[in-house]
Amino acid sequence: MAPAGSSSDFFNSIGQYPTFGKAPLPVVAAGAAHSGKRDVWFGWKTDIATKAVWGYPPIVRTRAQKLRRWTEDRHHLIRRFAFELVIVVVGVTAAFALENARQDREEAEYRVQMVRALSESLDDYAGHGVEVQRHIDRLLREFDLARQQKLQPTPPVYRESGGERPPTRAWDASAESGAARALDPKLFFRLARFHGRADSIGDRYLRYNDFSEQRVLPYVREPGTFYDEGGQLKPEYAGYVDRLRDLQREHIALLTEAGKLRDALR
Repeated sequence: MAPAGSSSDFFNSIGQYPTFGKAPLPVVAAGAAHSGKRDVWFGWKTDIATKAVWGYPPIVRTRAQKLRRWTEDRHHLIRRFAFELVIVVVGVTAAFALENARQDREEAEYRVQMVRALSESLDDYAGHGVEVQRHIDRLLREFDLARQQKLQPTPPVYRESGGERPPTRAWDASAESGAARALDPKLFFRLARFHGRADSIGDRYLRYNDFSEQRVLPYVREPGTFYDEGGQLKPEYAGYVDRLRDLQREHIALLTEAGKLRDALR
């Protein structure tokens, strides 16, 4: 038996050692194993520790029981709330999925339309370009023939009957909208290069046409204005004719490229 005044008296006074399950608390076992002058201090220590371990769980258990009863009383309400929450989440998710699918479908259709517009612009460029090429070729051929006959013809003047610039707006719109991203990267680069060259030719034609309106057309009734005393074209007019020849060469190269790109898009 443990000596009187030991920590075991404390536990005997309350009837038994408090346990969780079948094993006694460690602090109890430790307190029961000590005796002597240290029993007073250890009994006080054991008393505090036992109350700390054994006193609070009933409060926790009480609150847990209250929470369980509250949950059981509202079981159907909670199930209904959870079911409705799942329905809302599923509905919102499905709505987002449908909206994304709709946007993807519209974007795909838009890209198809933009590619079709690019193909049509190339058709227009190729079709009109053939007429332009024939017209320029005829003007230069007639001028060269007259010069071979020692005549002093008016320098050839080409006037664009339609727009003064090539049709590149469809490409600009597709590049700005991002629809061109649907194209193969190599094809995209070829199209960008083609339309860049077309814009360059358009700028050169504008400069050519500006010279035509200011320095050639006002003097078409006075062919001698374009030639010097030796019967040779003045330098500025010789350069003017050469610019038309340059436009012709560039135009032929673009016509060939337009046909290849049109076939690639199809």
